[in-house]
This record gives sequence, C-alpha cells and structure tokens, in this order.
Amino acid sequence: MRFSEILFPNFCPVCSLGMEIGQEICPECKEKIEKLVNLNPPKILSGGYLLGEHFAFYYEDAVKKSIANYKFQKQIGIHKFYKTYFDRAFQKVSEIFDYDFVMAVPVSDATLVKRGFDQSKILLSDLNIENKKKIKNIIKKKNNVKSQHLLSKSERKKNVKDAFYLGKSFDIQNKNIILIDDIRTTGYTANEVAKILIKQGKAKQIFLLTLARASE
Repeated sequence: MRFSEILFPNFCPVCSLGMEIGQEICPECKEKIEKLVNLNPPKILSGGYLLGEHFAFYYEDAVKKSIANYKFQKQIGIHKFYKTYFDRAFQKVSEIFDYDFVMAVPVSDATLVKRGFDQSKILLSDLNIENKKKIKNIIKKKNNVKSQHLLSKSERKKNVKDAFYLGKSFDIQNKNIILIDDIRTTGYTANEVAKILIKQGKAKQIFLLTLARASE
C-alpha cells in the first residue's frame, strides 16, 4: 500500500471496500452496475402529462445500493462514475425530442438543508449542454411533503398531489422541456411536476429522463 493511500484512503461508494486512489468505483461493483445499463430506446407514453421517458439504469441491486449511499450516506462521488452513462442516455432523448430547456425535479428547502445537496440538480449540472438551456428553481417543492421512498404506491400518489408550485418567473410558454430526476418508481412525482409546467407554465411537452427506473 502506498503512503498516500494510508493518509487518504479511498473507498468504493457502493460496497465501501478500499480501492486505489483515483478510482471512482471498485472493479467488482463497476461490473455489477454495467449489467444494469438500459439498452432500450426512449419510450413514448400515453396518458398523463409526460410525453415520454428514458433512463440510464435499472433500479436494482448495485445501482439501488449506490443511489441510496449517494442520497442518504452522502457518497456524492458516485455521480462522477454515472456521468458518462447519464449523458449517453440524455443524447438518446435529444435525438428524438427537440428540447428547449432541461430542468431538475427539486427537493424541498428542508430536505436540501438536511441532506446538503440536491441529487437531481447535480445530474443536471453534469450534462454536457449549454448552460443557458439548464434552468433552475422554476418549480419549488413544499416542505411538508413526506419522502416518497417511505410510502406505499397509493400513498405516493396522494403525497405528491399539489406538492409543487411555480417558483421564479421564467418564460416556458410553448417550450419543450426535459425533466431530470434520480429515480422513477411510480412516476407520480414527475407527472405532477409536468402538470404544473404545462397547466400553469404553459409549457408544450415534457420528457422525463432519470438515472434509474424501478420495475413496475
């Protein structure tokens, strides 16, 4: 072991085992995660306020664990590993959807203070596109909304109803927007945000892109 590895140990953000300085993830976890890459094309949806959806990974096993560590154990470095895959998924969406802006599903101010970061905004910031196409703080989330991962499917739908509202004034009328989120489970959260953007912001079409998607 090198002296630098003793002073500044590097641990895998998924399995927490030690690894070489400079590595973002250990080879074993990298292999597990790459097996969960979504190779399908973006999907057009029927019903609801979302035109379509796409995702980089299936929300299973090592991916599920890594995102949990990312959000709740503050293993923020994992986003560097995911960046290439997420940007690749974004490019697939941009090939079929002529977008004007990209924005992230927000966390509440209370969650931001508690967690210290907004995982979806980090995904947005990582995208290799013009900054003028990245818009922030249009949608705000109320502080009294419970965390979705603690609720049943029926409870999740009720929980996000009227959970979001328009924040700062920004003209999105007749604009196409790619909506960014970390996980898509039931789709209720993204659909609720899309509803606000379309009904109140007068946006044209909304396409959802997530880092991972849970199986139905």
